[in-house]
Amino acid sequence: MNPCITNEPYSIPTNLEQDPAKLIEGALYPLSQEARTIAVPDVLGNMVEKADLSPTKSSDGTASTNTTEVETLAIQQQQQAVNKDSTQEEKTLDRDTITDVERKRNPEWFIEGKTAKTPAKYMLIRNFILDYWNKHKPHYVNKSVIRKQMSNCGDVNSFGRVHTYLESAGYINVNCPIPFKSTAPKKPRAPRPANYVYRSKSPSDSSPDKKRKKKHNLEMWNSADIPPSKSKRRRDKPRYANNGSGDMDSDPYQLVPLEEYSEDYPAPFTVIVNSDALTIADFHSHLVLTEVIGLLGGSFGINEQGEKVLTVKHVFPCKSTSTDIQCEMDPASEMEAREWFAEKGMQVVGWYHSHPTFVAIPSIRDIENQMSYQDLFRVKETGDEPFIGLIINPYNTKDRLSTMTYVHISNRVDSTQTFRLPYRCEQTVIPTMADVAATMATFEQLVEDYKDHQE
Repeated sequence: MNPCITNEPYSIPTNLEQDPAKLIEGALYPLSQEARTIAVPDVLGNMVEKADLSPTKSSDGTASTNTTEVETLAIQQQQQAVNKDSTQEEKTLDRDTITDVERKRNPEWFIEGKTAKTPAKYMLIRNFILDYWNKHKPHYVNKSVIRKQMSNCGDVNSFGRVHTYLESAGYINVNCPIPFKSTAPKKPRAPRPANYVYRSKSPSDSSPDKKRKKKHNLEMWNSADIPPSKSKRRRDKPRYANNGSGDMDSDPYQLVPLEEYSEDYPAPFTVIVNSDALTIADFHSHLVLTEVIGLLGGSFGINEQGEKVLTVKHVFPCKSTSTDIQCEMDPASEMEAREWFAEKGMQVVGWYHSHPTFVAIPSIRDIENQMSYQDLFRVKETGDEPFIGLIINPYNTKDRLSTMTYVHISNRVDSTQTFRLPYRCEQTVIPTMADVAATMATFEQLVEDYKDHQE
């Protein structure tokens, strides 16, 4: 059970001047108090309400949810999808050419001036994946397995996006079942008393008995005294860069203080943010004690005063391929977010991620990711890079409010020529709550996604 999701009414901590969270305060009650149904996609992709998820009381007074029907429906829907795909015709590609559709769906490989990602490298990776599929079909080929077989294939996210495109377009993994991994939560064990004492397994063990540690109820938004994180991994206190002092190359997680724009070096554009978008991102960052990630959608243009303006209108919480030391965006989730923004007439204007246990300033790795995104979304005609990074520190113990920092990487380089300097973007937050129902639906979906998260 996720320790960050509790059965208490929730109020969102935020440092917005207008405090838009008050517009929905009181509307967020425990989902377990209401009758709910789950929407299951049918063969045609339509969402159909199927199973009742309303909680029931067992004989011992504990609450339970009707999950058996949900699991059965999920398996049936997967089997229907497999049967539907069995009639799909496998497509082929000319190994010596790149189609216009490929260039449109994989734009990062076709940007002029990028030596790390070129059309030739894209064709090499694409053909390797196709050859691997032809050798192993009809068995499902996993992108992680393929990548291990290929040397000098670039970063894992770029490779994964090529694999995802080929799979969605019908060039690989056609007419073969997708490996099914059950997502059903494990049956919780019976609670033990607080004074439970562990006994040695061996009588000859002379070590003293160890008393079971008491777990904290991490209601971060309702407690003034926040207990320290009990993460399994050990993380040293963040070290701060001093304009290049120290060995930067050996520590990609070293934090870098932000520079401030001035009259001599003004900001490249003005940033405007809708408050309901920040509310979703802040809610997302409070659900777990590990890093979360997502994309920002909006617009970029010139206003009536001739100023360049970047506007953040919506956010899309993405799935991550997190490890103990970093948080990367899942390629399939990133593609889904881009398509969602495109359907709403918006463009991707940034990304966000959380720093749960340390301050909201970028690390060397964050700067590298931000530079890659700015390079990807650069406007060739003007040279503008309309892409910002939002870093959220949800557990600030000083004032119990989330700290949010907006980052853009400049063309200036630090004194050691190690990295480009990150600058703090000043922003204007506009109080908005255009669609309360849609926002609440997003909250409920996020809780469902993270309710069984262990950290």
